[in-house]
Amino acid sequence: MSEHKNRQKRLNLPDFACRWLSDKNHFPKRELPVVERLINSTDCGLLNAFQKIDGVIKDHHYSAYSQWGTLLDWLVHCSVAYPQENANKIRNAKKDFAKKLLEISKLANKLSTLMRLADMKGTEYGLCEKVDFHPLGLLQSTIENQADAETRVMYNRHARDMIEQARNFDLKCYPSINELLDEISRQYTQGYNSTHYSFLVDVNNQTTIANDFFMNFYDELLHQIDIKCFSPKILEEKIITLANWSDIFSVALGVTITEQHIKDFRRKVKNQ
Repeated sequence: MSEHKNRQKRLNLPDFACRWLSDKNHFPKRELPVVERLINSTDCGLLNAFQKIDGVIKDHHYSAYSQWGTLLDWLVHCSVAYPQENANKIRNAKKDFAKKLLEISKLANKLSTLMRLADMKGTEYGLCEKVDFHPLGLLQSTIENQADAETRVMYNRHARDMIEQARNFDLKCYPSINELLDEISRQYTQGYNSTHYSFLVDVNNQTTIANDFFMNFYDELLHQIDIKCFSPKILEEKIITLANWSDIFSVALGVTITEQHIKDFRRKVKNQ
């Protein structure tokens, strides 16, 4: 008897679900611990929920094996990618990223100011060091001193002649390097404001320990329903109840997920 049939008999998993989970080639190595939790689980709630889902899947016109594959792939992926500890890491990274964007914006503005002051002093006293104030000239010298040989070769092959031709136009045709730095400062400030606001929204709207998991899992499930690959009955609570989903999520995530967690998430989405 094959491995998946042995497991099916022991765990009473639906046949197609057992087949999919038993083939480790379907999953990256980092997802295998979640696969093991699902296929080795003796939790009656999980098994009952899977049997209900199997009934919905078999009643749909689309391939039952493909439906189970899509559902399990996404369940396992979300369980690895979006548990609470990963969500906290993402939020902390976003906060740090926002700070760095703001710092870059301030430094670009400071550098632009310093360059303007130096230019004013040089103009007043006729001072001129070996500095290229042309933005395209700066691009060319960067390529000449480029450590990345592949970039240099590709530039020389495809762009050098056009850049050289463009540099022959009057300098007034181009923004100054100071203005380029001003634009860097503006864009990084804009990026900071966007990221910082997004970070605050994330923090203020944490209503459940699995908020990010729910959001990504249900988004994909709704997408599969929209493209007719799943029956909408899978989200009918009189068929697959919140208790059924909480049993599935608890095993997949390895933490206790209650019906209230799901209700809190749905209320959050509804109020947005």
